[in-house]
Amino acid sequence: MGPRARFRAYLEEGDRRWVMPALLGSGLAHVSSQIVVLLTQEQKSVADVPHSGWYAYLLVWPFLTALCAWVNAILLRFTGKFLGGQGNVRNLLTALGWSVMPVAVGAPLVLAEALALIQGAADPEQVGGLPKAASIVVSLFFGATAILALFRVVVSVSEAQKFGKLRACGNLVLSILPALALAVIAVALGARG
Repeated sequence: MGPRARFRAYLEEGDRRWVMPALLGSGLAHVSSQIVVLLTQEQKSVADVPHSGWYAYLLVWPFLTALCAWVNAILLRFTGKFLGGQGNVRNLLTALGWSVMPVAVGAPLVLAEALALIQGAADPEQVGGLPKAASIVVSLFFGATAILALFRVVVSVSEAQKFGKLRACGNLVLSILPALALAVIAVALGARG
């Protein structure tokens, strides 16, 4: 059995216990990286945010990520139908979980940096030395895993939908359009008044 057939078989009958931890870990990594950016580059604008606000953000965001992944799987299923896709929501959610696994693996590193900054540690970029080197390594690792996740999402969606990579890219773009339309409407309404 070839790699595509093995992956498709895994999507159909494989162990799904890791899907939710992968999605939650990915969300935790993303929110942690945003906190790091805010606390290092936007310090003045977030100086009044209490520690409890940051902790709530760290606690809630991963669950919102999982919810958004489920909605994304539904949208991928719906838009994929127009492209001849055959994946179901469960397989697409599994594919999304598989694609963000590298980001989830990096979550503890980024979370540690975010927690240190929340507790008042100095900005590693300004301190220099080992903290700066560690910050650079974490940033590079997170960036590399995010890029890898983009490639993996195309591959996993193409396998879940049982079509080629180009149609998978189209499926991903089409699944974003409803959210993009809502954002445009919200901005237009916000500009009116």
